Amino acid sequence: MPQRPIPFFVNPAAGRGRARHRAKRIRRLLAESDVDVEEIHSTSVGDLEYKVFATASAGAERIIVAGGDGSVHEAVNGILRSGSRTALGVIPVGTGNDFAKACSIPLNWEDATRLLADRIDSDMPLRY
Repeated sequence: MPQRPIPFFVNPAAGRGRARHRAKRIRRLLAESDVDVEEIHSTSVGDLEYKVFATASAGAERIIVAGGDGSVHEAVNGILRSGSRTALGVIPVGTGNDFAKACSIPLNWEDATRLLADRIDSDMPLRY
């Protein structure tokens, strides 16, 4: 188990605003598996990318993103720009969730959260 809380990025606008309400339940599911997170909200387009870049550049080993394809896109760009090897866990709460589909991540956000919590300490990539 990582000692510092894992940065948990939430796009409150994802899924037509449903992500904001689901974030609390996601945190609870993660806590049930002893996964400690620090919730960070994006506030505008490009904000999530900047915050992920700063977090990855500061040495975060892993991050979790709850959002849709736009959020995942920004997170991936932030990690790539940082030049780090930060692992990315995705909890799909958007409307399309094409990234999750392509990576065989469960589309049900509760199932995806439980799977991620089960694998958080493994050497496997978080996205599975």
